[in-house]
Amino acid sequence: LFAMAVIFTMQLSAQTTITIGDSNSTLQTSFAPVSYAYQNSYSQTIYPASDLISGGIVSMSYYCNAINAVPEGTIKIYMAEVQNSVITNFLSGVDFVEVYSGTIQWVLGWNQITFTTPFLYTGAGNLLIATIKDGTVYSVSNYYKASFALNSVVYHYADNIEYNVNNNHSGTLNHNRPVIKLTIADLDTYCHPVTNLSFDTENLTT
Repeated sequence: LFAMAVIFTMQLSAQTTITIGDSNSTLQTSFAPVSYAYQNSYSQTIYPASDLISGGIVSMSYYCNAINAVPEGTIKIYMAEVQNSVITNFLSGVDFVEVYSGTIQWVLGWNQITFTTPFLYTGAGNLLIATIKDGTVYSVSNYYKASFALNSVVYHYADNIEYNVNNNHSGTLNHNRPVIKLTIADLDTYCHPVTNLSFDTENLTT
């Protein structure tokens, strides 16, 4: 029953793909979404509501200009809606939802990341994306296609810090925001995740 409920929540239709940023831009960044220069890394990037539509965000894509990194470590991606239009340091105390956890095998060009948990974006705030790499090795980082957006990216990386979106961190500000594609299912057809699911164990039969 639980498996059927999970499958039901993923049956999404009427999807729209939105690109935020200039897909022809010559700018690039190695700091966000994921830096491989150290074992662990953390970035937050903000995208304005004016570039988005409401709905269930089911996947996103980044464009890699150069592949240098060893694809190692667990990558965790979180999303939240915030009233902040810019960021100058990491935002904490935010109601983040973990949408993905796993290793990413980057390729040249667009890299689509399909979420294990879709994010319900209402459009009431701006979209904040937090990405954490938890690894054991470091290498030269990848380069991702970016566009200039003032006060839009904060990042940090280190070998001896275990990053957590619920903790305060001090980061470095950057203005080269990764170009992103978001696949969004229309709210009218979005199947919301099941909540408060319970089982009547007294009436179960074998």
